[in-house]
Amino acid sequence: MPTMIWGTYYLPMPDVEGIHVTHPLLGVSRPMLNGYLRGQITALSTQLKVTWPKLSVAERSSLWTAWFAYYSQEQLMTLPDGQSWLVVVGTNLWDEGQWWSGVENKWYYDVSLTFEASEPG
Repeated sequence: MPTMIWGTYYLPMPDVEGIHVTHPLLGVSRPMLNGYLRGQITALSTQLKVTWPKLSVAERSSLWTAWFAYYSQEQLMTLPDGQSWLVVVGTNLWDEGQWWSGVENKWYYDVSLTFEASEPG
């Protein structure tokens, strides 16, 4: 059975389409005397955005505990497909929405985290 592990914490399984890997380029540009614009790529980073829809209070608490334990620390994350990344998450990267289910009489949480990743492990 696939699992998602961050450091020593087993995380709730994300949505089927809940893991997005992007490679934004970081660069600088400046105008040259001849009127052209010079651009230079300064870094290639990798970002993992993981989305967990409809988490229960207990699942959200376990995710919060892992986030609080590894806040701004680089830790190994193993995705459900077996890929491993060294990731770090920092401030303002926890995005959460909550909603009430009147039918089930309980709260649910939609949480997404954005991780900065280095080379796959």
